[in-house]
Amino acid sequence: MRLAARVPAGSPAALARSAQSGQPNARLFHVARAAMAPTVGIRTWKEDGSPMTAGGIVRLYLINPSNRLVSIVKLEESRWNRYRVWQPLSLMVLAGLTPPEWEVTLLDENTGLPHYHEMPLPDLVGITAFTSQAPRAYEIAARFRRLGVPVVMGGIHATMCVDEVMPRVDSVVTGEADAVWPQVLEDAARGRLERRYDGGLAGMDAVRPARHDLLPAEYAFGAIQTTRGCPMNCTFCSVTAFNGARYRQRPVPEVVNEFRSIPEKMVLVVDDNLIGTRPEHIARAKALFRA
Repeated sequence: MRLAARVPAGSPAALARSAQSGQPNARLFHVARAAMAPTVGIRTWKEDGSPMTAGGIVRLYLINPSNRLVSIVKLEESRWNRYRVWQPLSLMVLAGLTPPEWEVTLLDENTGLPHYHEMPLPDLVGITAFTSQAPRAYEIAARFRRLGVPVVMGGIHATMCVDEVMPRVDSVVTGEADAVWPQVLEDAARGRLERRYDGGLAGMDAVRPARHDLLPAEYAFGAIQTTRGCPMNCTFCSVTAFNGARYRQRPVPEVVNEFRSIPEKMVLVVDDNLIGTRPEHIARAKALFRA
């Protein structure tokens, strides 16, 4: 059984947290939630990982750190920045894999820095990062860890630089997180996070549609992924090292159904190799284009 204490709003401890939070962006930040509920006091979990108290909340923040290279909030520098920012699709997919007893909040700092000190304290924080985002990812992790919140980090930087990341977070997920994410959440709920989870390469049956309802309408494009992996293994590219050489394809009907759930009029297909290399790959791509 795990106990997680909450600090009342307006208390000295809460004010101290506010002072530690830094200067957030002044623009209004949109917080998208899977569910809304009042903050509870002390929370306990059963051995099966479910909340013990009736109506108990288990809060999860999934955070995409600000990127020094591109950000929607830098529109004054170039209006094209809006078209250079992609939705954090990997976090949206993890949100789709998260059980309903978790309240999911997806935060993309590239649309504005959240007012973390004004938000309820989460029970778990998940962070993804490219290398250009790593310094900010470490800042976010340090902030929440000081408050006693466990932090899990994954993505390509954590996978390729695991020895650098490990001392800065409570747990690291390497590779594709789809297959191990439910276990990560179960272990976190029980207070038994492993230091490392190796996701490897997920089977397409483990890939769930992304949660396209958790982001504000500030992006130029929606996002979807229909394949993973690439057999080309180009020397300048990290895709084969991270996603493997085996070309994996999602079923066309599943992809079409997810397309229909995307609110944006324009959609960015983020596949690293959309068409593939073999005749059967190309035939599948043509079937998708016709669908």
